[in-house]
Amino acid sequence: MPRPVRTVDDLIGKKVMVPINLLLPKSKWVSAFVSKICKVVGVKQDRTGAITHIYVVREKERKFDKRTGRYKVVKFLKTKKRIPVEHCTETVRRIRRKGNATFQWEFPSSNIVKIKAGVQWEGAWASLAWWLNDQDLIPFSKDKRLDLNKVTRGAIISETPLC
Repeated sequence: MPRPVRTVDDLIGKKVMVPINLLLPKSKWVSAFVSKICKVVGVKQDRTGAITHIYVVREKERKFDKRTGRYKVVKFLKTKKRIPVEHCTETVRRIRRKGNATFQWEFPSSNIVKIKAGVQWEGAWASLAWWLNDQDLIPFSKDKRLDLNKVTRGAIISETPLC
């Protein structure tokens, strides 16, 4: 079954994880890999229909959910922040790590906008372009599949420690 192709209307109202550097002015950037939960409130498109910017609002208040044991965002700020679409896409590839029997999509880098995707992604967060699955809205590319479980032919595996 192919993945669904989503529209701009499906994107509005979704919660996404945005790196803190994209929400702050350039003079306040930090080197920490911190992200905030935001909600998409608007999308700017060009004449061809391709997305150029997304508008998000930051989280204001979190509440602990006793049923799930996690914090949940209950309030958002009203001030919109415009994020260029270049920060919503990256090259993706399927990867199988040692000890895992199935191929998953590789975890996206920390400096892009991510959305909850499911078990097919490491860490369950995917890039926004992959989630939309529409090359006309946001183009993204796929890289070759990588299997880290394979042992190359003729490789010498030593059981003795090096030190």
